Amino acid sequence: TLNDLQADGYQGVFVPRDLCPTDAQLLRYVNDLSVADRTADCLDAMIVALDMLHKRTAGQKIHRRVFLLTDGAFGLTEDDLTCLDEVGRQVATLDVTMHIVVVGPSEAPPSVTLLAKCCGAQVLFTAQWQQLLNVIHSQGVSQMSKSRPDLEVGPVRIPVHCFLKARRVPLPTLSKRAKGTVAHTEPIEMKVQAERSYFAIDDADGEDVPPEERTKAYRYGKELVPFAEYDATAMKYECDKCLQV
Repeated sequence: TLNDLQADGYQGVFVPRDLCPTDAQLLRYVNDLSVADRTADCLDAMIVALDMLHKRTAGQKIHRRVFLLTDGAFGLTEDDLTCLDEVGRQVATLDVTMHIVVVGPSEAPPSVTLLAKCCGAQVLFTAQWQQLLNVIHSQGVSQMSKSRPDLEVGPVRIPVHCFLKARRVPLPTLSKRAKGTVAHTEPIEMKVQAERSYFAIDDADGEDVPPEERTKAYRYGKELVPFAEYDATAMKYECDKCLQV
């Protein structure tokens, strides 16, 4: 037992450290937790957590969340039922988002259902998470060589295969979407498509210049130097893949 309310009778609740951002040290501590033979009161743990949030975050505009991990094998006494309404009011006053994680059973026991109803908590089940995690598996990928040149050491030629050590895979880019309501009773999302038109400088009000009559140009000082496709093909660097010592 180690908490700020232990003198008021809240026993069996241990606070390993003060409120702080999640880090690797906390993950190691949770991973090394062991199951004890002594039973604990989940309601007392919630009251201690709410008291910590009230003392450390009162008056601050932050998102408060509390996760309660339990197997649901606990009962609620008459005194606990009396305190439930007060705990629910404290949760609403502090604007705390409650999550009750049920370890083991796939259905919420009656005590967990009552606790979640009074506190407005969301009930989660580890059994569902495990099923989702079992779907995730590694995909076998055959190793393909990037190139197969010959290593030339003087007159000796040794065939080799070149592989990439790691390839960076970028995240998909964000695309703009517009909300349209034309001919729809509910708003829908439509992908934004950009259309470009090219006109001659001396004939801005004329027709669009077709692609075969357009060419790239690069700025050199105050002038634009045209660079046609055949110029790019002629100046393109080409070489054979090889390894020479």
